[in-house]
Amino acid sequence: MRQKPKRTAKAQCEELIQDHFPEGLIRFLEGKFSTARFEDIEDAVAEGFVKFLAKGEPLEKPAGYITVVAVHHMQRLFARSAKEVLPEDDLDDEGDADPWADPTANQVIDEMTFGFVRKIVEGWQSVNVRSATLLVLEAAKLEEPISSTELAEELEGRLGDDVLPDTARQWRKRGLDRLREELQKMDSGTKELNR
Repeated sequence: MRQKPKRTAKAQCEELIQDHFPEGLIRFLEGKFSTARFEDIEDAVAEGFVKFLAKGEPLEKPAGYITVVAVHHMQRLFARSAKEVLPEDDLDDEGDADPWADPTANQVIDEMTFGFVRKIVEGWQSVNVRSATLLVLEAAKLEEPISSTELAEELEGRLGDDVLPDTARQWRKRGLDRLREELQKMDSGTKELNR
């Protein structure tokens, strides 16, 4: 009795292409990462196929593997972009908040990164830290650094409670530190998955 020839990874890729899987994956990624550039999405899909072919063996669910690699590629891209614009420290030499140390000091957060980072922050439970961080991000997007005094005034309006500039500065620092930490975990986590 003759055995069926074993399908190869290359044959599985060709089948996926014939079934228009790459186009469907692009549409899926456009929905999931609505602010992403089309070129980045195409790169993510290509990376999925390249990594699958590099494995050199067929998989039971090649489409699932390619999708996971593409999604991790996009998450890694957003995380790196976001980490690049976060300030290292938002205090000047005298311990006061440096209004130019917000993420806009040298670079603007583009729409893609802003949308991704905003979704992360909006998921936080602490209303105070979440609100302060969102205000800092909004100021960064507008390229208008916000001082601790201005931040405190804006927070008072949003929270309906008195907020001191020192308190606003602490919330800003906690928020930016937490955001940086989450982005680093996300970036290192996707690197591990892609090894």
